[in-house]
Amino acid sequence: MTDQTPPTWQVPPPPPQQPFQSPQQAPTAPRGWGRALAGVLVGLLLGGGGVGLTWFLLSDAEGDGAAADAQEACAIVERTPTVMPTEDDVSDMHRWGAAMSLAMAAAEADPTYESLSKAIHKPLLIFQQKYDVEDDPDYQAAMTAARDACAEL
Repeated sequence: MTDQTPPTWQVPPPPPQQPFQSPQQAPTAPRGWGRALAGVLVGLLLGGGGVGLTWFLLSDAEGDGAAADAQEACAIVERTPTVMPTEDDVSDMHRWGAAMSLAMAAAEADPTYESLSKAIHKPLLIFQQKYDVEDDPDYQAAMTAARDACAEL
């Protein structure tokens, strides 16, 4: 039987060394990733541009800004008969509040809507002060003034 381990008095041979790789030979990322990433970026840019162009072409120019807010406020005023809530329903009061907020937004963006904003705000203020406004002449006059301000729009 032959013992293959070197005797303890002998030094084992050094392990084999890897050949030196210069920086030019260092492994690099596969080229496919760069092309895939470029394709994704181009796709996102083209898709975003297409959505933006479609949005621009299909948007209603009159649907933006103070004029649109004033028109929507008046549409709510037109279909809301009163500010007063009933026992079961407070939706008219909420609608009038929404109309008031839209009119205030229109007046903030364009001061020419200030009178509309004040006219729509007044019935709600009278209601908040008196609460029982069903036969109140000030409330009735304020409701008429709000509807007239919308008619002038």
